[in-house]
Amino acid sequence: MTAPGTTRRECEAGCGKPAADGWGICRGCHRRTGMHLSDIAGDLTAEMETTLTGQGRTGPDRVGSRSSVIPLPFDPQASAVITDVHAKLVGWCLLLRDEAGADLPADTVQAMASHALGWLDWLAKHPAVEELVAEVAEMVRMIEHAIDLPPTRSRIFVGPCPEVVEDVRCPGELWATFPRNDAISPSIACGLCGATFEPEQWSRLGDRVRTVKRSESGSRRLMDAIIGRSA
Repeated sequence: MTAPGTTRRECEAGCGKPAADGWGICRGCHRRTGMHLSDIAGDLTAEMETTLTGQGRTGPDRVGSRSSVIPLPFDPQASAVITDVHAKLVGWCLLLRDEAGADLPADTVQAMASHALGWLDWLAKHPAVEELVAEVAEMVRMIEHAIDLPPTRSRIFVGPCPEVVEDVRCPGELWATFPRNDAISPSIACGLCGATFEPEQWSRLGDRVRTVKRSESGSRRLMDAIIGRSA
């Protein structure tokens, strides 16, 4: 808790939320970065390696139709992306070795991403954490583009955001995001104010969302009554 009279610094990733105690970033950015690293350590890189050999599924075909694209034995775009991702991860693993005394992992994208994930709490305190968050997000975007996956995971609309920003309820929407890796818990977040809710908060969040919905429904009925009387 922030002491009276002190100002809590903002998340260095630029989301506008306050940084978590001891970290340079908020818990939401920490969780998203962890999810990204987990994806790189798992399914995304596996898909990338398939694409690298020209056997990936690039672009959705109609059910029952044959693709007009003949797979190439080697995908140069995928090769360039995996080389770039590998180089970025090497940099972070070397930083962990030099400044945290960590051992170097195996020289593979999956191993290095998993290694960085294991040190994420330490990295969250590092002055370069803003760069880490941005680079990891960019890695995921690059890989998803190369293998033609949608830029978002499975998403389910939850309802209106109940957060209050500067004494006004946020007009944003809450969406539940489910990672491809089952080892990472799903999350609910507002795309407007950036509020993020952990699974253990969902029960209380559900009550808050229902309260907002009832309030909005009551406001609509009142407005309809006012408009009806003035017509």
